[in-house]
Amino acid sequence: MTQFNGFEDLAEEFSELAQEFEAVADRFDSAVDTGVRDTTLQIEATAKENVSVDSGTLRSSLAHLRAGQADYRVGTNVPYAEDVEKGTSPHVITPDDADALHFTVNGQEVFAARVEHPGTPAQPYLGPALHEHEDALVENIQDEIARLLRAVFR
Repeated sequence: MTQFNGFEDLAEEFSELAQEFEAVADRFDSAVDTGVRDTTLQIEATAKENVSVDSGTLRSSLAHLRAGQADYRVGTNVPYAEDVEKGTSPHVITPDDADALHFTVNGQEVFAARVEHPGTPAQPYLGPALHEHEDALVENIQDEIARLLRAVFR
């Protein structure tokens, strides 16, 4: 138990406490940012585990970036990523810069002016990863704040 021997001792104790609270305030944003970053890394890892793999391009392109203080994003620059996540409706495929589409079916070369694509089913990977780690966001931020408080008020 702290004993005070007058006003000066009490004032000194309050001054030290105020400095400790200032240290917490100065480092609070960083602790929150670290908690959000840790959650982002968990989401990214789970999305990479969840994503269907054909060539591996989509999985290897999944990454996170820091957009600002406690603002992180997980995503990809692969153009078909959203089609894998959400699926596609039936649609027509036509050539962009050629007279015909060219592809192989069962070892046979095929040329076509258009193809009636039946669509593809959704194969969600990012949404489920986000939902899996929703609770982790609060836990990770709480852990970082607790770590900060232990460091300052030891």
